[in-house]
Amino acid sequence: MATSMATRGSPGRSARPTYLTSFIGRASDLELLDKAVASNRLVTLIGPGGAGKTRIAGELAVRSADRWVDGVCWVDLASLDDPGQVAETIALAMGLEGSGDATVRVAAWLTPRTMLVILDNCEHLIDACAHFCESAFGPNETWTVLATSRQPLGVPGELRFPLSPLSSAEAASLFEQRAKLVKSSFAVAATNRDVVIEICRRLDDLPLAIELVAARANLMSEGELLSSIAEPIWSLFMTRSRDPRHATLLATIDWSYRLLDDPEATLFRRLAVFRGGFAIDAVRAVCADGLRGDVVEILAGLVDKSMVMVVQVADGVTRYRLLESQLAYAETKLNQSGEALDIGRRHYEYFNQELFARSNAVVTTPLPLPKPITPADNRWKRRETENMWAALRWARDNTEDLGMPMAVAFLQATTGNVQRKRVWMDDLIARAPDLGAVTSWAMGAAAGAAWLARDFDASVSYCERRLERLAKENDPIQVGFTLSMIGNAKQEQGDLGGARAIHESALEVALEFNSPELTSMVKNNLGCLELERGNFRQALKLLSEAVEIDARVSGPMGRANSTESLANAQLGCGDTAAAERSWCQSIELVVESENEEEAIVPIGGLARAAATRADYRRAVRLAAAHDRLAHEYSYREQRFWAAELERCKELCRTKLGRAYDEAWVEGQTMGIHEAIAYALGEAPPGESIEPLSKREAEVLRLVASGLSNRDVAAKLFLSERTVEGHLDRIRDKLGIRSRAQLGLWAVAHGLALR
Repeated sequence: MATSMATRGSPGRSARPTYLTSFIGRASDLELLDKAVASNRLVTLIGPGGAGKTRIAGELAVRSADRWVDGVCWVDLASLDDPGQVAETIALAMGLEGSGDATVRVAAWLTPRTMLVILDNCEHLIDACAHFCESAFGPNETWTVLATSRQPLGVPGELRFPLSPLSSAEAASLFEQRAKLVKSSFAVAATNRDVVIEICRRLDDLPLAIELVAARANLMSEGELLSSIAEPIWSLFMTRSRDPRHATLLATIDWSYRLLDDPEATLFRRLAVFRGGFAIDAVRAVCADGLRGDVVEILAGLVDKSMVMVVQVADGVTRYRLLESQLAYAETKLNQSGEALDIGRRHYEYFNQELFARSNAVVTTPLPLPKPITPADNRWKRRETENMWAALRWARDNTEDLGMPMAVAFLQATTGNVQRKRVWMDDLIARAPDLGAVTSWAMGAAAGAAWLARDFDASVSYCERRLERLAKENDPIQVGFTLSMIGNAKQEQGDLGGARAIHESALEVALEFNSPELTSMVKNNLGCLELERGNFRQALKLLSEAVEIDARVSGPMGRANSTESLANAQLGCGDTAAAERSWCQSIELVVESENEEEAIVPIGGLARAAATRADYRRAVRLAAAHDRLAHEYSYREQRFWAAELERCKELCRTKLGRAYDEAWVEGQTMGIHEAIAYALGEAPPGESIEPLSKREAEVLRLVASGLSNRDVAAKLFLSERTVEGHLDRIRDKLGIRSRAQLGLWAVAHGLALR
């Protein structure tokens, strides 16, 4: 595996917003919306800001979860300000961080699935959302889009579902329930019912507006609340918007903001700097300076007043966010406050520091030993992608170096949307001042991005420009790495002789300056080159040496790459059993590092090994899984190995005849985790594991992996009660009561991932 082009992130269901409060009313809307989504490919839930579109979509996701075999994917578009990034944002929500066209990637992943995709807050990205839907939908898919927006998308076949206002009774009930959160004795009774109903009527029965006002029930009586929202300032504010209901919401947010104390108001407007949500550590670092009081308590006060929403992330991390209308209002107040520049700087400095702390990105020399990167580090980077882009935008406009060091680190440490990063880096290199070693690293990062985009000419050009700089900077180790990158590009272009000469020059540098990291990398590259030339014994020697070095100096991913390369040499030398062991070891290493998509390459290798052992049906299943996953992750097999896999498939087609197509369909149904399980020797998914249904097997697999019922429910977008019901049926079918025994049964029957 000279260079892997798969990317990080495991496709799956993205977390919908979770709420600490109960859902009130709208039973008829929910029922009708459920029927609409069940029978239409695209439904747009339409209503003004604050009408509760996001909340009812989330409620529908929970109540209809059992219908969607492959779950629900939630895509929050509220903080996205670039229409060109809609498809990429959807791909990232699904964990598809490949480098190819995002719409194609998403469509390929969704095609075999029965899934609900919720696009939340589309109104400022109407054309881009419409284009995605029109481009991604094919004739036979079983996935559905539910969009929330203030206006329809205008796509043929779209069902428009206007969200009806709350009834007076529902509005009063919502006011009562939210008021109880701050004043437990509050109740709507005969003495105050008319006043509460009038408050709600003045708020156009908008749920968010009602919640904001009800959150003040501990400070004012119902009559005082009614008088307060009838003051002249309220009417003046409402004239700023043409849509009366939207004007009501803006007026309510303004009213709520004016009632905040100084620390709360300061924190609220400062939170506008975040994109894609935020965690408490970021709030402390970015927003706490000069605040009177504890920032956590102040944030809790904003949550209590419905000015900030709590979002529970699936891996146990609690995040917070502002709703779209609140974010726009907070931005206005931040800009008016005169502290936007300072808060933007703090935001940039925090995410710049955290990015470097959680990655082994290098923008200075000499090259240090690789820093161990934990799965938690990678999860953090995926969660904070939009915040890092926001920090980069600020730095580009407000720093002398245009944020180039962070941009280089971001490109090295994260994956996904390679084209966007290429454009960004090209612009920085063209406009930023000469930053010495940082500029050299920027050219190396740009060369790597061009390589991933298969633009080998551009990659070589950047490498050659970097070599000129490195000669002056006296950095021989980086000269070696850059030469090796040129060698890889030459190999992919078919110039094997030129590639070998360049790799050998890089190896001379590595040995002269005693760099084990460079030595391992170049020997891996030379070994893969010898494989393509058919010199399997020489390749085996080189790749065995690379594996030995990586065992001493590399983390799991480095060992996975060299072990996968070694497996090819072992297969070429006729040792099929050793090759299969190496490919399985490579898969186990990528699973250990939570980079499961990197298993695509060894899965393809195991297909070739199975064909060598005349296990043609297994070979076809694995080849089909490889094909499907390559499309989902925008992985492009290197030229030589793609040809080898095609030869494997042709052999299997000849041997199996009509059974080939059946085996291919079985492999195409496998997602990444199912394919990994099958590659490591478990029963193929789709084959009956009596007496459990497919959903029961999925629940048991997750339980056996150590997840709680709550975590299983979040992962599968089921209610916790539904998970408990599945477990009760599983226990009855298996005659097993304890959770530990269920885990043992799952392992024995191939349901628990190794």
